[in-house]
Amino acid sequence: MNGLHDVRLPAGPQAAALAELWTIMLWVCVLVFVLAMAALAISIRRAASNRHEGKAPAAIDASRVSTLQRWIGGGVAASSLLLFGLLFASFRADRLTREPAARYGVPTACASCPRSERSRS
Repeated sequence: MNGLHDVRLPAGPQAAALAELWTIMLWVCVLVFVLAMAALAISIRRAASNRHEGKAPAAIDASRVSTLQRWIGGGVAASSLLLFGLLFASFRADRLTREPAARYGVPTACASCPRSERSRS
């Protein structure tokens, strides 16, 4: 590619903000997918080893319940933090895309404005 036109490069500050948001969301989703697949592989491996040892699949001893609760609680907390991080990244990208429009007086769609005001801008 000669660098004059590359579809992967954003052409302005608004496009750059959206490209950054997309990249952040991509890597967060990749991380969550990899962790979910690792948890699935671990659970399948443990179920297979329990089957070889003759343990019942539904039998969970009391000592492991607190460990499982901690893992589940940690997963819920991590998921919540990731979702809030994506929410704030989305707010940041939205603010960056609206900022140049306001600076140059470009009208934007106003969801809370009456219909007549939206048609004028």
